[in-house]
Amino acid sequence: CALPIFPFMWPTPDGYPDVAEAWVNNQLPRWNYATDLVHDRLEGVGFEPETLVELAKSNQPADILGLFYTLLLGAVPQSEQRQLLLNYVASGNGRGEHIKRLREAVGLIIAGPEFQLI
Repeated sequence: CALPIFPFMWPTPDGYPDVAEAWVNNQLPRWNYATDLVHDRLEGVGFEPETLVELAKSNQPADILGLFYTLLLGAVPQSEQRQLLLNYVASGNGRGEHIKRLREAVGLIIAGPEFQLI
């Protein structure tokens, strides 16, 4: 009798590997998925940051980015990556540029290491 194959089980009898080389090929598809998601390139899925921005009840980039961190990670990390994303979003000129940069920042949050841990 053959054992059933489960899509997320490691096929060898020694369990999941604990070296980076075994996992590195999984990252690129995740990054591409995050990019496609925030730029509305996935069929049947839409991302409207403008609607969610209203929940922040603030026009300050730190508050808006904090909202997305809270929605995606459950908390706002005090990290260098957060500060870099905040600087990037805040440096946009005009609402359209801010929304574009916010989309990109959310994609980077989803592709980032903190999101991979949840």
